[in-house]
Amino acid sequence: MTTRLKAAAGLAALIVTFGGCTTGPVAGPTNTASNSNSAQPVFEPGSAPYIALHQPDYRATVTVTTGPLTYTGAVARKGDRWKVELPIPPLANSTLYVRPGEQTILLMPETKRYVEFPAGQDGSVVNPMAMTLEGLTKPGIRFEQAGTETVDGRTCTKYRATREGDDAEMTVFVAKDLKDLIVRIDGRVENKTFSATWANPTLEVTDADVAPPADLASAFTKMEITEFQSVFASGAESAPGPAKPQ
Repeated sequence: MTTRLKAAAGLAALIVTFGGCTTGPVAGPTNTASNSNSAQPVFEPGSAPYIALHQPDYRATVTVTTGPLTYTGAVARKGDRWKVELPIPPLANSTLYVRPGEQTILLMPETKRYVEFPAGQDGSVVNPMAMTLEGLTKPGIRFEQAGTETVDGRTCTKYRATREGDDAEMTVFVAKDLKDLIVRIDGRVENKTFSATWANPTLEVTDADVAPPADLASAFTKMEITEFQSVFASGAESAPGPAKPQ
């Protein structure tokens, strides 16, 4: 597994497996500029893949469960810019800033360090939220409406996903009163289960919500990508499960 996918491990990795995704760059929602060499797929408006590719701007707390592990973070999205706070073993808590056309920043607040990914690289490669949405649009996945269900007090439309020949299934919950925001995903790939729930969502997002700290260069120490890779090579496979952010 590459360092990029280790950084995006957990829910996204399982959904990518479900969708048959490769380890190369993937297209974040509406992020066509950074993927000009590949055509954006066209889906029928109102379909589950269309909804995944046209998610609104939002902020929310996200709780991710993969097998026996549960961890909580926060996500903010405005246009093609993202701020994703999630634990990444063995780095503990981390904050990812994705900005198309600019360097993607992975911040490690507990050690006051950060790493930059090249500006020419699609930021969604290391963005588990964008990878999750992209995984819902892979060829061969069949969606069907499965009624409605209440999630966190909201009536949501359910879409069940399967793929012929695969021992896997997934259910996506869409909140119509939040401009079709996906607020929950449940799934299983063979004997591995996963889920994610977006709590306390709001569609009000400012530029500051997705911007790196203004004092990044002075308050944090830059880690070179080679050092970042060595951390995973030496400790990622044996790292303990992530702790919930305080």
